[in-house]
Amino acid sequence: MARGRAEWKQALDIKPRLGKIFGGLEARAPSLTRAIRYYSLTETLPPGQSFEHTGRPMRLDQPVYAPTFKTLMVNNVESYNPGVAADAVMLDTAILENVRLVGHTLFPIRSETARIVSDKADSIPWGITYPSLSFKPPVPVAGLVTAIPRIKNYYHLMVDYVMPVMAALLRHPDRLSGPVTFVVNHDYPMLDVLIGTLREQGIEARLMKVGDGDTVMAARYLWAKSKAYHTEHAYAFRDELRLLSEAVARKTAHIKVPDKVFIPRSRTRLRNLLNQSELQAALATRGFAAWELEWSRPLEQIALFQRAGQIVSVHGAGLTNLMWGEGGHIVEIFPNDARKTTYLHMASQNGWTYDYVLGSDEAARQNFSVTVDEVLTKIG
Repeated sequence: MARGRAEWKQALDIKPRLGKIFGGLEARAPSLTRAIRYYSLTETLPPGQSFEHTGRPMRLDQPVYAPTFKTLMVNNVESYNPGVAADAVMLDTAILENVRLVGHTLFPIRSETARIVSDKADSIPWGITYPSLSFKPPVPVAGLVTAIPRIKNYYHLMVDYVMPVMAALLRHPDRLSGPVTFVVNHDYPMLDVLIGTLREQGIEARLMKVGDGDTVMAARYLWAKSKAYHTEHAYAFRDELRLLSEAVARKTAHIKVPDKVFIPRSRTRLRNLLNQSELQAALATRGFAAWELEWSRPLEQIALFQRAGQIVSVHGAGLTNLMWGEGGHIVEIFPNDARKTTYLHMASQNGWTYDYVLGSDEAARQNFSVTVDEVLTKIG
């Protein structure tokens, strides 16, 4: 449940009940739930199907980051993968055979078991998966296939789905040669840019958009994931992004960006900065330009983080774009009682200098305020 959500709303939420009912049906009458295209049970990778299981080092123990990491672990609201070592980000890559993708969810389902392949044996909550009747015949797709489900959070889109697959293609061009099809059921402008960039690197990539009622059959499915002890420390793709740096720089060369940037938080119902206008005005006197990030303008996001020298932002998914830059300075603003190390980790992986400011405790809908002078002391 989201922090700050009213207890009465949690009590009236029927999604957990529906998930329990349909999950029970899936266990007892799988032929019925398959007929209505409901899949929620997951399984781990089959033995012998993974060809890569390797670690990339964490950098949070470096002196420039370690004290900050220690502070942000107080009142931290991240979750954990207890089965993963704390000193590395693990990369796993596999080719799965005979995978079914139903259009409304696009999770990889093994035909042999009718289970979704995941990091662990568990179940997916109702709302992320649900029934969807269809009488359309399955469509076979040749070559390698991978899928991006409908993701509303930019961080999870990029770090959990897009980058692990792209990085695997760049690491293993011989093993993963031939056409690769990215199956989606939603428009992702950043993915369009990146598929074009892969083509420039000689990787035969294409996009296939499907509807909720479509079913795709993949003889060979590319499964690539990264994970860490802290669930939000899964980014580890600096080396692969450097392979794309020249091609990406050419795409963004025409975009002018300021050297000092404040990223305001807007059009969201959660974690709003209550005195944002006051902070924005104060930063403007120090030469900071306000710049709103939008999914529809991916090249602007890339250019901004490639070339800006200083960035100030409330914690939010837009900071995922730290992956595009190296060596800048980031100041991240948190509620005092809801700290995270997601972007401290990304900053450490890409060599950004990092600082933070703690505001008030969260109020309704995770909203909070910050002392403006404290932010100004962090920017020099």
